Amino acid sequence: MLLGYRFESVAANAVFGPIFGLFLFIYVVGIWKLKRWVLPLAVFYAFYVPVNLVLFWFTHGAGQHPTIAFQVVYLAFALTGSVGTAIYLAYHHTRLS
Repeated sequence: MLLGYRFESVAANAVFGPIFGLFLFIYVVGIWKLKRWVLPLAVFYAFYVPVNLVLFWFTHGAGQHPTIAFQVVYLAFALTGSVGTAIYLAYHHTRLS
């Protein structure tokens, strides 16, 4: 799923899955090694997660949409990881090498 669009073909998943996996791998390595270049990735990912979730909920045509309460709770958990990591890295930017 990329910006609310759910890939259903094998070809699309075969292309975009590894690309996104590589991005997440690079992101994790940057966090693990506390590299300075990971901060822009963290900020990008912090914005990507909520946008992706909301776009998916409102562009995915099949089935019922989740309730607003579910969306708020789900976003809270998702934002804890993505935005929380970006805030932590920004706050501790002096530790980044």
